[in-house]
Amino acid sequence: YNVHAVGKVRNIMKQIPNILSAVRIILSFLLLALTKNTTLFLIVYLIIGISDVLDGGLARSLHVQSELGARLDSIGDLAFYCITIHRFLSDEFENHESDFHAGAVCLRTEACGAAADKMEASYLGEYAHHRQ
Repeated sequence: YNVHAVGKVRNIMKQIPNILSAVRIILSFLLLALTKNTTLFLIVYLIIGISDVLDGGLARSLHVQSELGARLDSIGDLAFYCITIHRFLSDEFENHESDFHAGAVCLRTEACGAAADKMEASYLGEYAHHRQ
């Protein structure tokens, strides 16, 4: 075996969890452009969910957990949660009085804030655990 080629493959393998997280962030924003309740929307939604499960598991199995990876995972989760909440709530209140829409905006903001708090707590807990 070519030692140099094996080293390149290992370096690429180490980046796969971070690449999955980055793709999840990009795909989350793509949900904003897609028509809800279509096959394409569902496929992108499922890819995001699958990549969320895979990135952390791969990082642990490849022993490549990192601060960058934990941050990308948290950002990916936050983007996905907030964008999903936005997509579903904005459609639900589109044809109602403005006070209902304002309530949905407040609820959406609170949900994103709660998700951000959860992600930060999760990130800090995971990072502290990995540092031990």
